[in-house]
Amino acid sequence: VQAFCPVRTAEASRLRWEDILPGGHLRIEASASKTGMRRTIPIRDTLLRYLVKRRKPSGYIYGGEAGATPNALVQQIKARVRSALPGVAWGKNAMRASCVSYRLAETQDLQRTALEAGHTPDVLRSKYQQLTTPDDAARWFAVDPDSPRGAVVSMPERKRRKAQ
Repeated sequence: VQAFCPVRTAEASRLRWEDILPGGHLRIEASASKTGMRRTIPIRDTLLRYLVKRRKPSGYIYGGEAGATPNALVQQIKARVRSALPGVAWGKNAMRASCVSYRLAETQDLQRTALEAGHTPDVLRSKYQQLTTPDDAARWFAVDPDSPRGAVVSMPERKRRKAQ
C-alpha cells in the first residue's frame, strides 16, 4: 500500500477495507492519522488491482486488531526488502517516503501532494522536492506487485540532499 499511496506505517496498520471508497479513493480518518486530520487519497490502478484480489468484506487490511502493531508491519516490510535486496537499509516509512517523492515529481504540485501525504508544502519542499524525476516516477508507479519479478524495480542511484 505504501509504495503507491502516501500513508505512514502506523496509518497503514489502521486501514480497514471499509476505508476504500467507491471511485478509487482511500480514506484516512482523523483518528487513524498522525496529524489528526482526515484525508482522502486517490488509489492508483496498480494498487486497486492488488487490493481487489485480496479484498475481504470488512476488517483491517493488514489483519489483526486496530493498530495491529505497526512495528510488526515494519518488520514484515523490512524482511521482504532484505530478502529481495540484500544489504539495503530500510527505514520505518521508507516506502511512503519514496511514494511521496515520486508523487511530487509526477504532479509537480506541492499543495496537492501535501494534502495527499498529510504534510505541509514546506515539509515537501525541504524533504522531497527534486529528489527524483517525472520519468523515474512513471517507472516507479508502473511496477506491478503481482508480476513474476514482484515489486522490485531497478532505479538509478541518487544522492540524497540534506535538509536545510
